[in-house]
Amino acid sequence: MKDFFKNLKTGLLLSGFVSIALGLIMICLPEIVETTLRFVFGGSLALFGILEIVFVFVKPNGLLSAGRIIPGVLSLAVGLVFLFRFDTFVSLLWILLGVSILTDGIYKLQYSFELKAAAVKNWWINLVISFASLLMAVVLMIQPFNLQNAMTVFAGILLVVNGIFDLVCTVLMSVYAKRVRAAVTALIQDGTDEECSVVEK
Repeated sequence: MKDFFKNLKTGLLLSGFVSIALGLIMICLPEIVETTLRFVFGGSLALFGILEIVFVFVKPNGLLSAGRIIPGVLSLAVGLVFLFRFDTFVSLLWILLGVSILTDGIYKLQYSFELKAAAVKNWWINLVISFASLLMAVVLMIQPFNLQNAMTVFAGILLVVNGIFDLVCTVLMSVYAKRVRAAVTALIQDGTDEECSVVEK
């Protein structure tokens, strides 16, 4: 149980700091972020596609080659579109980011009810945070801004806010873990006292 809460806290802390760091980079350097995404993803896909196609002609192996030509052509095509028509895919990236935040918000919602069940006084803070995360995810997937740089900055702001939420959830989870440990300790102590009473009788 102790290791479970320790790993959970570590995951939330890491998620929070990474989210804040990425968000700040996207806010301060939106054009560099977009250029990096374009060339890293587009270049990687195009290179993979080229290598697959070359392999087919260098080492033709019948069915094995036939199974590699289609992924190669598709990867090359997607990579080239990503490189030269980045605006076509950038919306998809923000949707995927929104889905990620949505998933995180659902986990936060689950934590809220667990905190309430553990009688943590400020459990409602986590509930508010979870609904805020869900709202941010929906807004990010709707994409209210048409300007590419503005959308990158907006996504960065949401990442920073979500990272702060994760850090707050870490604090609440620490309180929850202490409550659980105290309850388990009390239960063990009660059991020990009862055994002692039986022995004495």
